[in-house]
Amino acid sequence: KMYAVLSATNEAILKASTTNDMFQMVCDAVATAGDIFSVAVFMANKNTGMFEFRAGAGGDVDHLRNMPLSLDPTDKYGQGLHGPAFHDQSIAVSYDLITDPRTAPWVTAATQPGNGCAAIPLTVGHKSVGVILFLCKATTPGSEQAIIDFMSRIAQNVSIKLKMLATDESRNLAETQKKRLDKMFLTLSAINEAIIHAESSQQMFQVICNIASEGGRTLGAGVFMHDPDTGEFTHETSAGKLVEFMRKIKISSDQESPYGRGLLTKAFHTK
Repeated sequence: KMYAVLSATNEAILKASTTNDMFQMVCDAVATAGDIFSVAVFMANKNTGMFEFRAGAGGDVDHLRNMPLSLDPTDKYGQGLHGPAFHDQSIAVSYDLITDPRTAPWVTAATQPGNGCAAIPLTVGHKSVGVILFLCKATTPGSEQAIIDFMSRIAQNVSIKLKMLATDESRNLAETQKKRLDKMFLTLSAINEAIIHAESSQQMFQVICNIASEGGRTLGAGVFMHDPDTGEFTHETSAGKLVEFMRKIKISSDQESPYGRGLLTKAFHTK
């Protein structure tokens, strides 16, 4: 049955187009294995210092979803099995969750004697990015190594797909950035041409605002000229969705004024 489950997880990994889809399909397949009654994928979040539950399946999935798992190895919730698995990139196994002191912070009244757990790292390149937790039924002597090998194979295959997806995402991001740069240079070229051919400052300002606000990437563009007699900026022209706002906005060059503390005044003084 383990080979059938492994085949199902491999098929899920091949078909998945996103990480979340892959995680859930793999968990669904693994949860049908007789010796594994629950499985969950956790990904490291460096911003929160915690592992995020990303997918899971099986009878104990609600408990897994709500388990606090820290990235900090000095935190009691950062040790257990997931901590060493993640930081040392090694397999961490407990053969009895109730008697194992490493798993004490997560044991509940529903934990069955003899049930075990394995934490296996997920990596991209040589960097740990998450862990898979497998909750297992009590094993018979001599059978545990086959189960560990089975779980390790799944984690390795998931890690391979994660690297492939990361490569695709990087390629897509690079392509998106290239398109944005190409569009920016086209816009700059159009603005330069408008400046050259403009017959008046007002015409130049309007054409520049029109070009800058095209395509929907900016809400609007406006030109404001400084009046040294009043110390205020006057609205010359604008384009885009914020035209009415720009016409009514009050801006001062006096940095002590409440109307002189914005970005335009700062740009004016710092050039």
